[in-house]
Amino acid sequence: MNRLWLKMVSLFGHGRRMKTENVAFKESGIAFSNYPYPPASVYPSGFVTYDSVREILLSQAPPEIRTHGGEVLFVSAVLKEDLIATAKKKQIPMTSRVDVWSFILEPFLDTESDDSIALSIIKANGVDVEECLKIRDSLASAMYAYNILSGIWDWCHLGLACALDALLANGPFPKCHQYALPPDEYREFYLRSMQIAECGKLVMDKCPRCGYDISGNIAGRCPECGSSAIHDFD
Repeated sequence: MNRLWLKMVSLFGHGRRMKTENVAFKESGIAFSNYPYPPASVYPSGFVTYDSVREILLSQAPPEIRTHGGEVLFVSAVLKEDLIATAKKKQIPMTSRVDVWSFILEPFLDTESDDSIALSIIKANGVDVEECLKIRDSLASAMYAYNILSGIWDWCHLGLACALDALLANGPFPKCHQYALPPDEYREFYLRSMQIAECGKLVMDKCPRCGYDISGNIAGRCPECGSSAIHDFD
């Protein structure tokens, strides 16, 4: 199976998984409690109204809520069905986007890959390759501690939530604590990481060339015929 396609099979992600009791779907919005990331608008607890939600990305790991303000908020994959039901009820778009962060973090997976593919996808989504390489250099020790020293040994997917966990003071894995960023630097990373995540382009549900079902694909390329499945608009 194409390894780009395998990236979509991880529903949970790992690290500090959002607990089901920490997210509640109310009539007018979504309530968060004990949210782990200090720079977040909902830290440590907060409320997001449905009219401030731009879209929901179920194919990301963990699932994401994206706001009109450009923030990415994470929800436990255990709540996926509740998230779908809420999106339908409140008429919130459920979309798929290229998971740019998964390709930035690809070298830290417990596997070998052709990095030229990841870099080409990163570039195609408007992220400067030089910035990507600098980010990788800055994250190398923390991500090694996160994925290898902590015993996760993930070979399939590392995403934005993983990077945020790896750099978080008193984060979920003690092996990472020595690499935690000071509050000001963490906030700067958090804000820039949201901007980079937003670069991910919308992905079609079906391949425009062969018709293959690619709903949930986070690479933006059909695993069947290799054609681009990225929308020309956003």
